[in-house]
Amino acid sequence: MGFFKVKRARSGLNFQKIILVFLIVLCCFSVYEFMKIIHNAAKGPKRVELYYKGARRFSEESKAIYLKRIAGFWTYDIEIMVAGKPIFKSDHLEIKDNGIIWQVVIWKVRMPSDSNEIFYHIRTVYISPYGVVKGDTLSDAYILSQVFIGDGDTCFGGYNYSELWQTCRIGEELIVSKRNYRPYRGDIAAFFPPGAVRLVENSEKQLYYDTTVAGGKETKLNSVYHIRNVDPNSGKITLLPIRDSINNLGDFFRIKLANEYSAFKIRIHNQEEAVDLLGKYYQPFFIDEQWRLFPRAMPKTVQVSFIVRADGTIDSVQLLSPSGLNRMFSGNLIRELQSWRFPSTDQPIQVTYTFPMP
Repeated sequence: MGFFKVKRARSGLNFQKIILVFLIVLCCFSVYEFMKIIHNAAKGPKRVELYYKGARRFSEESKAIYLKRIAGFWTYDIEIMVAGKPIFKSDHLEIKDNGIIWQVVIWKVRMPSDSNEIFYHIRTVYISPYGVVKGDTLSDAYILSQVFIGDGDTCFGGYNYSELWQTCRIGEELIVSKRNYRPYRGDIAAFFPPGAVRLVENSEKQLYYDTTVAGGKETKLNSVYHIRNVDPNSGKITLLPIRDSINNLGDFFRIKLANEYSAFKIRIHNQEEAVDLLGKYYQPFFIDEQWRLFPRAMPKTVQVSFIVRADGTIDSVQLLSPSGLNRMFSGNLIRELQSWRFPSTDQPIQVTYTFPMP
């Protein structure tokens, strides 16, 4: 935000200057409220009780020291074979000592149609360390802006919400929510894909609402905000949608997977085919990715049972083992399973499967 001087006119401030001052005050108030939300992200009593109970709280000086200790360029890259199909995951973090983080996640996946697709998740995050419990540092990671790219589609996801990150620095490695990152030793200019960070960076404060004017009246076209993207070569302007329901790459991938089932009329006929899909997609991209962020202790495995309806939706979800699971864990896992979609079936299929938990 630039600075300027308002000169006193003989007749006083004119109307335009009053409006300008009002907008500046409003902008400053918005920035203040935003920073207050970040500052208070971990102060709610419910959040402290659920996630931070027993943590030794950081002082402001301790926060600054810890951020300097984890600042740098960090990488996580892994390629695995699942049911004979290769899966590549890449996660690059640039952590600044002021708490700002840039992150680019890349998945290379063999889809059910046997095509190879690449999915990107690019976001900027503000991390606020809270304290230490059992050797791990607990932090609120506040999502400032994020974009998802894949399968010919680009959209911006939810923002102004926080995740809980558990971090621990051990030797050269930085462990973030059960993921081991190593220091990046290559050319810094090649750390992120060209233009990836700029796409999110340029999106800040560029919210647009679709409207049209007819007969002197403004008419709403749809209730979706957009980010204006300008092609640096052609100058073409594209309005990319903001989908608040997409908070992580798993949410984005879930939509693409369902679209692939529909577009290629993929069907399953028995439990074995359903289990094959669980191993190829739902375990590595939903369970492994999302549940490593769960803030409480988890069992090593969970056996589940559910029915795949004829339309591919899931019904009658049950957690069979182990017994005595935490209520928050059980409820969240059941809701996760209920959100999945499978290919259509000729008749309902009963599925029993044991998930290794991250």
